[in-house]
Amino acid sequence: MNHVATPLVVSVFVDRPILAVIYLITIAVSLWLFRDALRRGKSVIVAAGWALGGIVLPAIVHFAYLYLRLKTEGSMTEPPLDDSD
Repeated sequence: MNHVATPLVVSVFVDRPILAVIYLITIAVSLWLFRDALRRGKSVIVAAGWALGGIVLPAIVHFAYLYLRLKTEGSMTEPPLDDSD
């Protein structure tokens, strides 16, 4: 058997490319979550926390963010309300 020494992460992605696709989707959703939190007036620290949490525990954090967003905003499609009026 001829084994080439490759880093573990590269080896996993080469052997199972679906994992790379899932990871890229997770990163894309976390990036959207970061941008959406900023757009809705959250601080950079809070938005980064949501995004980092979305990378570490995506199934929990992504749905928690969407649930809390729906609960506080009332709509998933409308832009955030501007309180300056």
